[in-house]
Amino acid sequence: MAFVALSVLSIIFCRQLPRRIGGSLFAFGITIATGIVVHHCGWFVADAIQRLCLLGAALTAIWTAAGRSAEVGPSQQDGHSASSPKGAGVGESLSAWGLLTGAATAAGVLSLLMEATWPRIISPNASFESISWTGLLTMGLLLVSIGIWRLRGSSPQQPVTLLVVAALAVWWSSLMIPSASFIDEIPERLRLPLQPRWWTWTFQLQAGLSIVLVAAAIIQDLRYRVRRKAAWPDRLDDLLAPYPRWPGYAQVEGLLASAVLILGVYQVVRSGGRGWAMPTISAAACIAAGIACLYMTYRRWSANTAGLGLALVTLSVVSLACAAASPFCPPSGYPTYADRMPILFNAILLTLSLMIWLWGWLVRVWDQQLLDGIAWTTAGRMMPYAKRTAFYLAAIGLLVAFQMTLWRERALSSNDDNGPYRMVIGPLTMLLLSWQCASAARRGSIAWASFSVTALIAAVIFVFVRLPASDARGWVSQYGPVVLGAIAVVVLLVAESLPKSAWKAFAPPLWFLALLFIPMKSLLDVLPGAKLPEEWVRPVALGILAILYFIAGTREHRRAFLILGTVLLAAAANGAYRL
Repeated sequence: MAFVALSVLSIIFCRQLPRRIGGSLFAFGITIATGIVVHHCGWFVADAIQRLCLLGAALTAIWTAAGRSAEVGPSQQDGHSASSPKGAGVGESLSAWGLLTGAATAAGVLSLLMEATWPRIISPNASFESISWTGLLTMGLLLVSIGIWRLRGSSPQQPVTLLVVAALAVWWSSLMIPSASFIDEIPERLRLPLQPRWWTWTFQLQAGLSIVLVAAAIIQDLRYRVRRKAAWPDRLDDLLAPYPRWPGYAQVEGLLASAVLILGVYQVVRSGGRGWAMPTISAAACIAAGIACLYMTYRRWSANTAGLGLALVTLSVVSLACAAASPFCPPSGYPTYADRMPILFNAILLTLSLMIWLWGWLVRVWDQQLLDGIAWTTAGRMMPYAKRTAFYLAAIGLLVAFQMTLWRERALSSNDDNGPYRMVIGPLTMLLLSWQCASAARRGSIAWASFSVTALIAAVIFVFVRLPASDARGWVSQYGPVVLGAIAVVVLLVAESLPKSAWKAFAPPLWFLALLFIPMKSLLDVLPGAKLPEEWVRPVALGILAILYFIAGTREHRRAFLILGTVLLAAAANGAYRL
């Protein structure tokens, strides 16, 4: 009652109070009094915070509308409406309270969303009930408030506010889908009417955010086109006006595109039943968001938006490849995660190799968009980001290659992962990645050469660990230190022959491989505590390594290698003497 009395007194003495004070006290009293009543009453919303958020959205619409109504005495002055001092003061106060309650409501909604989302993230295999629909009503009232705000006049903060509220509405709608274990697809008892069994809350969030991005790009471009069409004949200066750059809009747009990208990656690697519908529609969402980002990059340059557009286009192709690979999954029932991922790894690695080629080819084509080395078009400005995207894709491809190589040892699977199809397609995809990296390395990049060598090593390991048991494989496994030493000598001789050829970029990574990584593995296998099949293995392995470092020292004139070779040769002689 005290706050209601404060509101009544502020209205009575409005003209005696300083400017904006009366309207502010009135709105303050009504807001606090209504909040106390709503907090303690039951209403139809059980959760108190949801009730307060709904009240805040309603008050936002009320104060925004009241602020507009309080502005009296409109007149045209520079295209804006003017008001009498008192009316302007009350109107501004009520509008300010509308902004304040709107911001508080958005913060409350964000808190509710985080509270409901975090358990689903940390426990993806647990079941969670859906949240209530009242959040959508809250967001609807906020959208009404933005519409009333727009009627009062245009403001550069309106577009980003609309974009944020739309994203929050999509987020809330996704949490209205129950979360179930992804060991299997969502059971019927937890699905909403007309909801496909593969339509999860994460996919709802991904698809919804991509729709918001596309709609925002279309609306922004349509407004720009309408303004240019209306420029003739009285406002020709609008033809020279740049594309709109609203404060914070590009940053929020980038956050939404990043969320679509992360959710798209999750759809690729998540556990669950096989099928083509989920990855296909996920690819459609990614390509739509990616095209929207690239188009906005063309309209108003943003490096972050350009990189996200390239990444989303790549992810869409990867998702399509996963959809195409789904028929190759084991046909009986729902394949386990361990049986399904090797097939997806093949599809992902093949697609990444193709996209590395595509972005590299586009960089060479876009070279025409440079004038004396300076970009004069959007395509020219995107050249370094396309190069960077290809480089990151190569790094991701190496991670996928080694994950696929060691999958047999890491995953508990009913499949041995050594069938004829896997023994052929697996190494071929890795060799394709190695070839793509080698093509880029020929232009002098040591990093690309290192990627190529690493992919080749992954292909060799993939084949070796899946070879059937035989005497030859057993001999190589038992006498590994000797075999590795011999391989290191061959690799070193190859590295020494490259500096004067077109493949000179491969010399440094092969040097490190021959003189550091392979000898390290060989030395670890012949340490005094290691179990060896024969005692002669240790001195022979050490002797080969000594020869390796003597060759490196004499050809490169490095005394350190000669000293290390001498130490290894002495250790080999000591081991041979003890036989």
